[in-house]
Amino acid sequence: MNKRNLKVLLAFVLLIFTSFWLKQNEEKTLTKQVNTPNTVTQKPAFDLEKFEKEAKEKQSQNDTRFRDNWFKQLAGKIPKPLNKTPTFLQAYRDYRYFNRCEQIIAAIDAGSPAYAFAIPGFQANKFDVLSDLQKLNFEKRVGKCQHLAHAFIDLPYSTQISIRLQQRYQSIQPKTDEEKALESILKQITEFKHTSGLLNNLKRGERIDHNLFFDLNNQRNALRKEYPQRTLLFGGYSEADQDLVAKLDAQMADLDKQIAANTYYDHEQINHQQSNKDTIAQQLIQNYYKTPYPDTLLAMYDLFNNDSHKVAFNAYEKQYGKTILPEEYGMWLEQAVTNFRACELGYPCGPESELTETLCLEFMNPDATKACDQAVTTHYIDNLLSENQLLDVETLLKEWF
Repeated sequence: MNKRNLKVLLAFVLLIFTSFWLKQNEEKTLTKQVNTPNTVTQKPAFDLEKFEKEAKEKQSQNDTRFRDNWFKQLAGKIPKPLNKTPTFLQAYRDYRYFNRCEQIIAAIDAGSPAYAFAIPGFQANKFDVLSDLQKLNFEKRVGKCQHLAHAFIDLPYSTQISIRLQQRYQSIQPKTDEEKALESILKQITEFKHTSGLLNNLKRGERIDHNLFFDLNNQRNALRKEYPQRTLLFGGYSEADQDLVAKLDAQMADLDKQIAANTYYDHEQINHQQSNKDTIAQQLIQNYYKTPYPDTLLAMYDLFNNDSHKVAFNAYEKQYGKTILPEEYGMWLEQAVTNFRACELGYPCGPESELTETLCLEFMNPDATKACDQAVTTHYIDNLLSENQLLDVETLLKEWF
């Protein structure tokens, strides 16, 4: 083949390749312009069936991990099954006890030692610095928690187990006057919490125009960025910035008014639910002072000291209660009075009781180890309360109850 023919052949091949490339490029450009104008539409449609399958697989893996950690923690010691025919009171006490197990179950779920989340400032050797009596009591608690949780091994989370234990006692018909009184108070407590939730939602109000709400909040965020730096000495603003700050404050206040004007409040419903809440709270506080049953007393005390309701009940006590304790020591002295009263009413308070175990495992209290082998009232008298504080407890027991 001469040079002329070779040049013609190469030119022909180059022409074919160029034509093919242009055609391919044209098709790709056309496809992109017509069928897939942006990256979002190139994504496949959401596959709900695939999503649910993957979620179930992930949940199954978590459940398997929990069971592996659970049986590893048990070390072959399978807990005894729960009592199949408990009384209402026995089943309720199981539920109440399990409220102290959540950190233990969470630690087991994470594959950590049972005490990992229960001891403040946990370190690898923290358990070893506890007294022998505290170790024994903690191991007893772990055993009881395992006993209660093992019946619901299909539920790997403590909140789910707690719900099942709650359903367990709720399914039992109360028989004695004590059980009937407890059931009634527990229903009142549930009603109080439900009413509180409704009231909180009503007080938040409803947005009239959602777009306006987000627009106004964006304006507030933008204004917040315009504020100058505060001075380091007192956290205020320099004299040179005062005018700017005053101007921004005025604009911020105007935006707040617009946000408030864009919110609907059903004042009739708010007043109605507030009245319901006040009525239930008054009944609970009065029942706290007059109940002859220890479990009922402790159930109400648990509510009064719940972080969500503590402030509210402090206000109610001033209106409906008895002597109000000084805030600086009222909380723990009120606990002492309640525990003394529960013991008076026949609640288990001996050295092997749940109350003693709880006092023993208050790891933040340096005197907690002294409670581990004593009756509840003995521990308060010998280790916790001064003579004057004991006089206060005696006075409050007479006045409150």
